[in-house]
Amino acid sequence: MIHVIRLNKSYGSHVILNDVTFAVTPGSKVALVGRNGCGKTTLLHIISGTESYDSGQVILGPSCQVGYLGQEGQLNHDLTLYQEMEQVFADIKSLEAQVRDLEDTMSRLGSSEKPQDQELLQAVLSRYGRLRLRLEHSEPELIDAKIRSTLHGLGFKDSDIHRKTGEFSGGWQMRGSMAKLLLREPDLLLLDEPTNHLDIYAAEWLESYIRTSSSTIVLVSHDRYFMDHCISKVLELRNTKISEYAGNYSFYVQERERRRELQEAAYQNQQKKLKQEMRFVERFRYKATLASRVQSRLKLLEKQDLIEAPDREQRSLKAQFAQASASGQSVLSIKNVTKAYGSHQVLTGLSLEIQRGERVALTGANGVGKSTLLRLLDGLEEPDGGKIKPGYKIEPVYYAQHQAESLNMDRTILEEVYDVCGFAVDQTRVRTILGCLLFEGDDVNKKISVLSGGERSRVALARCILQPSNLLLLDEPTNHLDVESRQALLDALQDYAGTIVIVTHDRFFMNELADVIVEIRDGHAYRYPGSYDEYVETRRKEQEREAKLKEAAQAQAQAATTKTQQGKKRKAALASYQAAKAEEEAQRQAALKAAAMGAQAARQFKWKLPALEKRICELEEELEDLGNRLASPEIYSDPEKVKELKALCEKKQRESSELNAIWEEMVENS
Repeated sequence: MIHVIRLNKSYGSHVILNDVTFAVTPGSKVALVGRNGCGKTTLLHIISGTESYDSGQVILGPSCQVGYLGQEGQLNHDLTLYQEMEQVFADIKSLEAQVRDLEDTMSRLGSSEKPQDQELLQAVLSRYGRLRLRLEHSEPELIDAKIRSTLHGLGFKDSDIHRKTGEFSGGWQMRGSMAKLLLREPDLLLLDEPTNHLDIYAAEWLESYIRTSSSTIVLVSHDRYFMDHCISKVLELRNTKISEYAGNYSFYVQERERRRELQEAAYQNQQKKLKQEMRFVERFRYKATLASRVQSRLKLLEKQDLIEAPDREQRSLKAQFAQASASGQSVLSIKNVTKAYGSHQVLTGLSLEIQRGERVALTGANGVGKSTLLRLLDGLEEPDGGKIKPGYKIEPVYYAQHQAESLNMDRTILEEVYDVCGFAVDQTRVRTILGCLLFEGDDVNKKISVLSGGERSRVALARCILQPSNLLLLDEPTNHLDVESRQALLDALQDYAGTIVIVTHDRFFMNELADVIVEIRDGHAYRYPGSYDEYVETRRKEQEREAKLKEAAQAQAQAATTKTQQGKKRKAALASYQAAKAEEEAQRQAALKAAAMGAQAARQFKWKLPALEKRICELEEELEDLGNRLASPEIYSDPEKVKELKALCEKKQRESSELNAIWEEMVENS
C-alpha cells in the first residue's frame, strides 16, 4: 500500500527526514510516534501529496484513494451536518438520478412504434442494466443508516443532525470532518491526533471502527490507551530516522528499551576495541619494524562501520510538584449541588466526598459537567443550590487551559514561571520542568505574546507544578503534550502526596494515576473505587444487570399483555359461541316447524322402520359431533370454517326433523 524509499526533507538547514525508508502493507493499522516537532505531521502531508519532499520516492498502491484528517476541521458552514455528510455519496446520488432518467426514457420509447425508437430502446436498456447493477452494489438504501450511525458514534445527537455546521464549536466541527472522512472509506486513511476532540465514549467507538475497517490506517496520536487497542505496528520517527516495531504501543516501549540496551552494549564493546587498537597504533606508530602492522590496523579502522551511541535523551520530572503542608482528612464535602446555565441544567443534586490523598478522576460524556464541577470546587463559580465545604488547611491549585489567556503577554516564559515560585527556587529545577513541557534551551526566553495557544497552556501547567499546594484540580493537563511529556507529568503526579481531582480523556493516564473514578451522568456523581480498567469492568457488569432487569420487566409486561389479550379472546369466543347456539336453536325451531308442515309429503316415502331408526340415530351422533366442534373457541379463529359447519348442521337438523316426523307417523299407524 505504501512504499517510502530513501526519503529526504529539510527546511533550510533543519533536517526533518534523512534517508527514510519503510513500507506499510494493505489493511495495516500503524501508529507514527515521536517527539513533538520531529516531523510526524510533515511525513503525513508528504504521503497524502499535500507537501513536497527533497528527494526519494513515495509509492502508493494503484488507484489508491487517500483520506487525510489534519488538526483543523473543514466543513461548509452553509450546509447542515446531514447535508455535509451526504456530499460523500454525491456519486451515488448522481447514479440514482441517471437511472431515473433512463427509466423515463425507456417508458417513452416503449410506447413508440417507430423502428429507430425501438433500436434506441435496446441501447438504453443495455446502459440501464449496467448502471442499475452499479447502483445495487452501491447500496443506496444504507446511506442514511451509515450517516446516522457514524455521527452517533462520534457523539452527535439526533437534534444536531439538521443544524448548520457553522453553529458547532471547533472541536465538534473536527468531529464532523472525521465523520465525513470515515464515511468516504478511503483505501488509505491518515489521521493526525484523531482523539484530541473526542470524549471517552467516542474514542472507544473510533477504536472499534479502526480495528474493523478494511482501510490501511496510519495515525499520529499521543493517546497510549487508544494506540494499544487499535494498532498493530509502530513507526518511530527519532533523529530524522524511522524505526519499525511489529506490535502495539506497549510492545514498542518494551522493545525500544531492549534495542537501546543492545545498542548500548554493542557501542560500548566497539568503543573498547577501538581504544585498544588506537593504543597499539599510538605505541608502535614510529617503530619501523611494526610500521606495516600499524598501517594495516589503521586501514581496518577506517573501513569499520561505527555503531552510533544510543539516544540517551529521556525527559523526566526530577523535581516533584511543590507541596504545601498536609490538609485535614476530609478535603471536600459536596452536598446536593445544582448548577444551570440558563435553561440548560448541568448538575442536579450532585453529592461527593473526597478524602486526603485520594486521586479522583472525573469521567463522563462531553458536556455532563466535569469542568463545571472543577470550577465550582476552586470557587471560580458558585453553585445554584447545595453546598461545597472545603476541608481544613486546603491550599488548592487549579489548572485549566483557559488560564493561559490570563498570562502576562509582556513577560518571558521564565519570568512568568518565576512569578508563582519566586527567584529563590533552583533554576535547574525550573528549567527541568520547562524542558519536560517542551521548552528547551533559549525557548525559555521567548515572550508569552509570541507563543501559540498550546504553548501558553504548557506555561500555565508549569506554573501549577511550581506553586505550593495540597490539592490539585486539573482539567485536561495532558493536552498539547507528547507521550514522553505525558509520562513525565504522570511520574510527578504519582509522587505527589496531596489530593488530586483530574479531568482527562487520556485513559492510560487515568488508569495509571487514579484510585477512584467518579462518573458524572444525569447531573449526579457515581463513585467507583479502583483504576479505570476496574471501573470499565464494573460498569459493564452493571449494564448487563440493567439490561437483564429491563428484559425481565419487558417479558413480565408482555406476559401480562398476552394474558389480558387471551382473556379478551376467551370472552369474545364465549360470546360468539353463545350467539351461535342461540341462532342454532332458532334455526332448529324453524326447521321443526317446517318439518311439521311437510310431514304429509314426507309420508309418501316408503321407509322400513329399522332402517329409519338407524338413520335417525346416525343423524343424532353427527349433530352431537357438530355441536362439540362449534363449541370449541378455537374454531372461531377461522370464520369460513364456522360458516361451513353451521350450514352442515342446519342441513342435518332439517333431515332429522323430517325423519322423526315420518317415524312418529309410522309408529302411530302400525
